[in-house]
Amino acid sequence: MQFLSEDFAVSAQITVNDIQILKEQGFASVFCFRPDSEEQDQPMFHDLMKVAQTAGLVTHHQPVVPNQIAEPDFAEFRKLYAAAPKPILAFCKTGGRAKMLWDRLDG
Repeated sequence: MQFLSEDFAVSAQITVNDIQILKEQGFASVFCFRPDSEEQDQPMFHDLMKVAQTAGLVTHHQPVVPNQIAEPDFAEFRKLYAAAPKPILAFCKTGGRAKMLWDRLDG
């Protein structure tokens, strides 16, 4: 996990077992930037969402494809970020897409 600001951290893929740890670390929201079934062993977002919401975390699923992130994706992230309770943990396969979206947060 890497904090890019006081209220935004990025990481590689998380599992349902990580949700309670994130809650204990004080996170309020979890953003997922991976499309479901990107890889065979990847947890489905719906499964993560159910556990996260039970733990009291807000979740957002904004699937983006590596090397195909476009301005509408950045605009959607800006809206989600502005409205979400903080701090936020954002993840994808390696954290790269989450960092790329963060780097363009201010337009």
